[in-house]
Amino acid sequence: MNKIIPFRQLIAANIRKGRLRMGFTQYKLAESCNLSPSYLAELESGKKFPSLQTLLYISESLELQPYQLFLKEEEEKIFDKYSLTVSLISKIKKTINKNLDEIKEAYLSHLDL
Repeated sequence: MNKIIPFRQLIAANIRKGRLRMGFTQYKLAESCNLSPSYLAELESGKKFPSLQTLLYISESLELQPYQLFLKEEEEKIFDKYSLTVSLISKIKKTINKNLDEIKEAYLSHLDL
């Protein structure tokens, strides 16, 4: 069996899932990517394999990172958890730095007395 077929089906499923998540019709997504609706239908059915440029247009229209079109559902969950963790760490660092700045300012203003 050709190994490209399952890969093509994965991308097709992710395009469709992303389109439905955004509430787009095939026509609306095709229009936003400057594609014909019939070509988008072939992409979603796995009959055609998109070019890199087309993948970039589609991912942008679906508000996805291009790599997300290549992920299996279980892999997507792992990346979602990773992204959430990175975001939380960033927020915690900002909060700590803000608190440290406030403590430093309070200490320095106390020394000026």
